Amino acid sequence: MLKQLVCQKLTDLTKQEYYEKQIQELSNELEDAHVSNCLCVCKKAAMFEEEKSKLNPDNIEKFQFAQLKIQVYENKIKLLTQQLTECRLEVRKTGANKNTASNAPRKPIENEQNESE
Repeated sequence: MLKQLVCQKLTDLTKQEYYEKQIQELSNELEDAHVSNCLCVCKKAAMFEEEKSKLNPDNIEKFQFAQLKIQVYENKIKLLTQQLTECRLEVRKTGANKNTASNAPRKPIENEQNESE
């Protein structure tokens, strides 16, 4: 019985060492990933700042002006599209009214009524 307990204890110690080693390796891996991520973010921030410093203020103003022009044209297009849609609806309505008027049963003329009597 004592021999079994000793064997079990040795097995447990071996497992404990294995898991502690795994935890340490994963912890190191996580730390390395965190450090490399920080370095990557710092590099990207530095690159962004470098690109930003290269921008010419005149170019920024031109770009903003171009965006404003595009927005004005988009608004004009929306307005014209809306007007065209309204015109089409009006044409359909007037066309429908004409069709219903021509297809409506016509009233007999007085002379026709007299002839039929």
